[in-house]
Amino acid sequence: MASSLTARLALRALVLAASIFCCAGVAGCDDASSLHPIAATRAPVRSSRDAKAPTNGKPAFRFFSPSSFWNEPLPSDAPLAAESSALVEDLDTQVSALEASGTGPWINTRDWSVPIYTVSARQPTVRVRLVGAFGERALQSAWDAVPLPSTAQPALGKDAHLVVWQPSTDRLWEFWHLAHGAGGWSAEWGGAMRHVSDSSGVYGPRSWPGAKPWWGASASSLSIAGGLITLSDLRRGSIDHALAISITDVRAGVYASPARRDDGVSTDPLSLPEGAHLRRVSRRAMASPAAGVA
Repeated sequence: MASSLTARLALRALVLAASIFCCAGVAGCDDASSLHPIAATRAPVRSSRDAKAPTNGKPAFRFFSPSSFWNEPLPSDAPLAAESSALVEDLDTQVSALEASGTGPWINTRDWSVPIYTVSARQPTVRVRLVGAFGERALQSAWDAVPLPSTAQPALGKDAHLVVWQPSTDRLWEFWHLAHGAGGWSAEWGGAMRHVSDSSGVYGPRSWPGAKPWWGASASSLSIAGGLITLSDLRRGSIDHALAISITDVRAGVYASPARRDDGVSTDPLSLPEGAHLRRVSRRAMASPAAGVA
């Protein structure tokens, strides 16, 4: 793992969305209960300003609107939180402890991951039964016809996440505790989004008819598709969208926009809230701990 704070947290000029809901992974995510921390890869990662254009001349695919918090870089003069230095120092202490113990940080690519199934307009639909959630008729309605392949497999690990993305309809479905049994497909929670290319990437009333702010497979209402390192990112050699990370201690009862809920358990005032953004302050941060919480 890269040794400098900036290499771990800022990835050059990259903006990181620090949330417990999802990790920075090729197809990686972790749940709040297991609290497996995630950080940057060993390989150098270029920012969008250093990125080369795709060889086919097409822009890189990114989930959600170009103006989404996932895709629009924070301005260089974005004000930092008053306690930014203390928050980053505390987070760096957590990362250093994990490195010293040999237990992390890492990127999940198989277990606790977020497999994304991109399906065509011809993909047959199936009903995914919502279990364990009373009164969410709108979510069940959104899951009554999901273009989910019969061979689909949720991620290993107890979260059992999975995302279905259908470009032809510009719709996305995501699941938590997805399972297939004798009675067909079922999941305990998740969400559905229409007009994904125009969406901010966080669940709310505009996501789907009857959608609620507490929809989504994450603990923060942010879609679990937004912060992943995709195969397209790896092929391009650059990541020009925010990443999501899991951390061990998340603030309880507090969340930062764009998050709309939290499942934090920490009472430490230096613990990061879900939805917080981390960014590098200047290029000098490559040699000094100058990342900040915006």
